[in-house]
Amino acid sequence: MIEIQPTENDDIDFIKIVERTLNSFIQSSEPDEIYIVKIDHWFDFKWREFAGKLVGTVGFWNKELRIPPFVPDRVSEQLYFDKVNGTYEKQDISNLHIYQSSRNNITGKRKLISTSNPRFYFWFSGNTKVALRGSIMLYQIEKENEYSWYVSFLKKENWQIYKTDGISRNEILAFI
Repeated sequence: MIEIQPTENDDIDFIKIVERTLNSFIQSSEPDEIYIVKIDHWFDFKWREFAGKLVGTVGFWNKELRIPPFVPDRVSEQLYFDKVNGTYEKQDISNLHIYQSSRNNITGKRKLISTSNPRFYFWFSGNTKVALRGSIMLYQIEKENEYSWYVSFLKKENWQIYKTDGISRNEILAFI
């Protein structure tokens, strides 16, 4: 089981949702590699499959998954796990998010290439204690398959699913 360490700005209950979701997907798919990125605050569904902006103004989305162009300053934490003998071991990783032009992201320099090793890219939002909003996004890459989804949450009395994209409310509830 992979644990997410909360910071003082994270709502503990939201971090538990993130952990349960992540670990449920890991159990169901058993990827060989897992990238986990904490973004400094909430992000919306438009980041799913977002590749960049054309001519600086028009958003461009692409079904060929690319690393979403989050500005590196927004990355609070980045983890990488490699499956070794059936166990996930934390490894060192270079920065997944880099400063670059949208053109470089769109033209394929940041395309997530399908390999024989299945892997997950998992993003979640921080600063949930104050914002009372949270988001989770997953890209699953396999040899013949690319799959992505996004879920946002709002906290009223408890955390509730607000919006889903690429996955149904019932599917995500089954994983939470």
